Amino acid sequence: MQSKPTLCWKCENACGKCSWSDGTFTPVEGWKAKPTTVSVMNGVYGVRKVKSFIVEECPQFGDDTEQYNKRVKRNKWNSTPYLQEVTV
Repeated sequence: MQSKPTLCWKCENACGKCSWSDGTFTPVEGWKAKPTTVSVMNGVYGVRKVKSFIVEECPQFGDDTEQYNKRVKRNKWNSTPYLQEVTV
């Protein structure tokens, strides 16, 4: 079952500007998030599943929807950009 994408996809603080995306993967204090599992490419070994979160609310969220829509290219095989989120 496909779940709603995480709020992080449309946040101006993604890619290193918050404790979740800075490489430490520390949950942001005060966020509302559900645990999930995502499938990520694992080099030549195919796909592996890793634990993650679907963020629904976050005190550090900065709306970047306009830029997100310009960046993301969707295709007919995968409507979620880059990662396929799977509910646990």
